[in-house]
Amino acid sequence: MATIGAPFGVRGCFRLKTRTEHPENALSYGPLTDASGKFYQFKLVRIEDVHTLVVSEANTPDRTAAEGLRGIKLFTDQQALPEINTDTDDDALYCGDLIGLEARDADGNIVGTVENVENYGASDILIIKTAEGLKQIAFILDSVLDINIEKEYLVIVKDHLI
Repeated sequence: MATIGAPFGVRGCFRLKTRTEHPENALSYGPLTDASGKFYQFKLVRIEDVHTLVVSEANTPDRTAAEGLRGIKLFTDQQALPEINTDTDDDALYCGDLIGLEARDADGNIVGTVENVENYGASDILIIKTAEGLKQIAFILDSVLDINIEKEYLVIVKDHLI
């Protein structure tokens, strides 16, 4: 859902890099938690850009405390997210829907399993666990040819794995 970024000012505010269509939506789907299950309550200070909010958090009193949170990934329960309207967008899905899918090549051979979805700014990256270890592939049409959520697999161009 979001990642805590750099501190903003000296009063404990910090940037929140969101992965939502509109950045402020990240605060509207219920409580956000880190990987350990710790809850965070944010107050919006301002919208900085199309993917970044400046927020405050009740238990973060100063810049030093904010710096200690930098890099924490935040999650919400997928049931709290809005239902995807497949009538208007049949290609829409949540990144979490991809985790656990079998990755196959164009011939149907199993390449591995989707372990995670990352984003480093340019596009989403699928992290695939293969027999050789973790590999990455850009989540773009040239590299991911088909996705079948119901049958729990996706088809990739194996040569695009790095």
